Amino acid sequence: MGARPTVSGPNISAAAVELERLNTRPARKGTLPNNICVKVSNGDATSSDGNAPCAEPLPRKQTVKGQPELASASPTAPTAAAAKRKATTSAETLRSEEDTTARIIQTVNASVAEALRTTVHATVADAVRAAVIESFASVDSRLTNMETRLANMETTVNNTVAGLEALRTASDTSFAHGQHNSRHTQPSVLSLFSPAQRTHNALKGFRKKKDHLQLLVQETRLPNNQTPPDVIALQETTAVVSLPGYIAYQQFTDQHNQEAPSTGTLVHKSLTAKQHDLEFPDIPHTVVEILPRKRSHQPLFVLNVYCAPRARADDFHLLFGKTTSLAGGAQLLILGDLNARHPDWCYPQANKRGKKLWQLSQDLRLTLLNDPQQSPTRIGNSVCRDTSPDVAYCKNIAQARWENTCQLGSSDHYIIAVQLQTSAGKKVANAIARITEWPKFREVRESEALDSITSLKEWTTSLNDHV
Repeated sequence: MGARPTVSGPNISAAAVELERLNTRPARKGTLPNNICVKVSNGDATSSDGNAPCAEPLPRKQTVKGQPELASASPTAPTAAAAKRKATTSAETLRSEEDTTARIIQTVNASVAEALRTTVHATVADAVRAAVIESFASVDSRLTNMETRLANMETTVNNTVAGLEALRTASDTSFAHGQHNSRHTQPSVLSLFSPAQRTHNALKGFRKKKDHLQLLVQETRLPNNQTPPDVIALQETTAVVSLPGYIAYQQFTDQHNQEAPSTGTLVHKSLTAKQHDLEFPDIPHTVVEILPRKRSHQPLFVLNVYCAPRARADDFHLLFGKTTSLAGGAQLLILGDLNARHPDWCYPQANKRGKKLWQLSQDLRLTLLNDPQQSPTRIGNSVCRDTSPDVAYCKNIAQARWENTCQLGSSDHYIIAVQLQTSAGKKVANAIARITEWPKFREVRESEALDSITSLKEWTTSLNDHV
């Protein structure tokens, strides 16, 4: 082989470009030789066949089936590779950022869930704690109210016992001086109120409680005369009443027949009485006149009335007016279960019936006997507070005493006792008159009187001691 021709001259660049074009052209099967030589003579570049001597064979771009064609050694190839590497790096960076963001979101979600769970637990705990505290406060308040009521009841019992002891002492002293009054000079009235619940069987009303009532009457002895009650007034009896030693008076109408009368008045057999029938069938009542032994004394009219909760609010207006007209200037006692509400008899506020009853008592000049300082006359329950539906009025009676005995006559109503003076009593012979020496009284007061009045009770007691 001869020496390889060299490429020189101005056609070197053109030959290189042509060589690059040939190397980058896709290979066609059977059209190109394996090696390409370039002959350059006298400044011209020509192609030769496979047998002619040529320059160093240039490798032809080979392609392998199933693999991508290698990039040509063009000036733009490094830029594409760099862009590819940059894109790969960017994708990895983006994927890393996405992973980081996902981890941050997961951490934030966990923190928010934990904070929400803690807040909910704290809120529920506070609510439960507040409810428990409120419940305990309510229970404590109810216990305090019960203790207060028990204390009031204890005070009432103590006052009642003290009053009974004082009355017994006064009675013994009066009897020792020949001043003991008989039954007929100072009768008493004991009012027994029936249970609030009703029954459809008449035999279950009064008859069921008859034995208990008889026992109460036997145990009841007033300190002044040590005798049973003179008059017993019953409401919602739902049966014909009877009691040994007493005469029963009941008014029967079309609505309140003999099978189920709602009121009954028992008068002791030692007293003379008669019944007055008033034409008021809408409201159960009984009017009894107790006659005096002497014509110079006034009779006593007793109106026993029951006004149902759903009765007309002004039903008792006509009844009270008729009874006061019947009594005239005689002594009158009105008592019963009126189911009227008014602050004058221990209600926080008045209803329509209570307002009308109060106005009626003012118009008829009736005196209310109820004592607001004493306990309510009816025991409440879980849905109803203690109330005082039992009201007593009097007229033309100088001395009357109303007392809640706090005894339950087999009922949810307490037994109410009313004691009153119905006559002047007998004159006492050889009575010792007490005459006050006023000059001596003034001297004693000037020397022993208190400098200042701090207690009205102590001041009045000292006055009584010095008289």
